[in-house]
Amino acid sequence: MPGVLTVDQQLEEFWGWHPPLLEKSADHRKSAGTRITTHYDMHLDESLTLKSIVSMPSLLSNLENVVDKALDAARPNLPSITGEFPNERKRKGVLDAMSKFMKDEGSVANFYKNTTAKFCAPVASMLGLQHPAWIPSLIWDRQQNQQTSAIADGFLKINGEPANMNSLWSTLKPEIQRGVTAINKEQILHLAVWEFKSLKAGSMKVMQAIDSLKGSPFKWTACTQEYSEAYSCGSKLKHLRNGKLTTTGSRMAFDAIETPWDISQGISAGHKCKRKRDLGDGDQHGNDSPPGEVITDTNKLKACDIIQQVMPFILSFNIDINCSAFSKTWAEAVRSDATLLVVNTGNFEFIGVRHRESRTLFLSPLIDVQNTPTYAKLHTGLYISAFCDTVDRALQLCDAAEPPSSWTCKYYPDKECNSGDENMSREVILTFLFQ
Repeated sequence: MPGVLTVDQQLEEFWGWHPPLLEKSADHRKSAGTRITTHYDMHLDESLTLKSIVSMPSLLSNLENVVDKALDAARPNLPSITGEFPNERKRKGVLDAMSKFMKDEGSVANFYKNTTAKFCAPVASMLGLQHPAWIPSLIWDRQQNQQTSAIADGFLKINGEPANMNSLWSTLKPEIQRGVTAINKEQILHLAVWEFKSLKAGSMKVMQAIDSLKGSPFKWTACTQEYSEAYSCGSKLKHLRNGKLTTTGSRMAFDAIETPWDISQGISAGHKCKRKRDLGDGDQHGNDSPPGEVITDTNKLKACDIIQQVMPFILSFNIDINCSAFSKTWAEAVRSDATLLVVNTGNFEFIGVRHRESRTLFLSPLIDVQNTPTYAKLHTGLYISAFCDTVDRALQLCDAAEPPSSWTCKYYPDKECNSGDENMSREVILTFLFQ
């Protein structure tokens, strides 16, 4: 009878786990499209739009190195394999009870939640937060109120109420507790975001097209008209407010100082992106802009749609919702300002890093889920990195003499941003109204 595996052996076995190949069910939705660009995306303030996409080939190894360092730090106190550690037997039990046939993007999201997220969360929590047990203090959950504008499909977040410092948190080291307290104080409740596509909408060809967009001029789809009755955002009531163009947006904090990835070369080499508005005689500031690349390939167009959907998701969670005119459904939208994002289509995915200051999306190589030899390790590193990134940014906010204006700026109806310019041609208002 073989001996019992050590903790290190169990972890090494877990790192190699990956989800099974997912297939389209007989009733899979026929549409291969994604949601159309909405008012929120097309009116997003220029300072928040995606400017360039830069390839980061090292990102996957960077995330795995995060796990190695966390394991080295936690090794003197590694607990035995008990509790919610996802050993082979537990993983098999979960997978045996689940269908591998997907109907739509919701099926893909649920499969991720009940497999990868369920398995990686307790491991990332123990290693990243150095809990004395395999406890999921980091959890992954879905957005229950599915809407079309700027709401992601899934989130990584802290489990429970850190402010209470209950038994789940009281055993953490003081420096970890300080980080959790800072996250809670600044109300950064979502650490990373996920966008899911169906197997048909996120086919291999479309995902490869996303890969080909890296380093290319990026076209942000802005509303084509500002002050006329002709508009392209599809929302006549929201397009103008008191005769002025509405601008959507949300508060934005610092970028993290300490990161496991190096983006310095990528920023200097990043390509400027061309928005749809740039194709006219000039932008809203009167500056002439050269036309961007005209993309005609169908898969590349779908790829652009997916990228444009993901970035507003990250930028839009952090709005302070006080207006009673908004539905209670959207009162659940939480304050967040995420750095890490994932685009997942079941069998393929990308991991991205949002750099706020340069408005750059650093994108990993295309991940073939079934053929990634250390898939579980990769997502464990992703979870740990998302937590550490959020702690870094939260501590900067707590320690700063004053937070950046991008963090304190509020978007209210009928009120302009604090620009000191009484003759602004555009009124910046909160238009967190959904289609």
